[in-house]
Amino acid sequence: HPFISKSSSSSTLPIETVPVTASITIGSKYIGKVAVVDGKEIAANTIQCAAEAEALLANAERVKAITPLCVGAGATAASLSLLAPTIIEALNIGNSVQFVTELYLFCPLVSVLAAAVANLALEETRGFATRAINIGVQRFAKSGLVERKWLSSSEQVQKNSKSKTD
Repeated sequence: HPFISKSSSSSTLPIETVPVTASITIGSKYIGKVAVVDGKEIAANTIQCAAEAEALLANAERVKAITPLCVGAGATAASLSLLAPTIIEALNIGNSVQFVTELYLFCPLVSVLAAAVANLALEETRGFATRAINIGVQRFAKSGLVERKWLSSSEQVQKNSKSKTD
């Protein structure tokens, strides 16, 4: 057999196997380096996706920031509505039916408007959060889950790498 050496020492590789070993090593090193580069590109795409999702979540937080103000306004209006009879008596405005009616309606109106603004903020926050979730789902969905010609970000990297290395 051509790979069997006639040498007496069994601890050394036969000289004939060196080119085969070298080609296997070089090929493995090439495949490994390509895999590392593909991994780096997928990681970069993942970081980009995360940054876009984080921007959407920052918008959601910005919109949601109005909620404590709405809660405070609603609670203050509710407290003032409890004090309305005392305010009317202290200011001696009980004779003015129009002013008394406006005072009694003002507090619930403020509470309802505050609740409406908080609800709008909630809906917009949900929209931003949903869009943030969908960025990752869309970017990294496998082609079988979406449609045949769809490629996820990692599938695109692998296809691009394969076209350049094959």
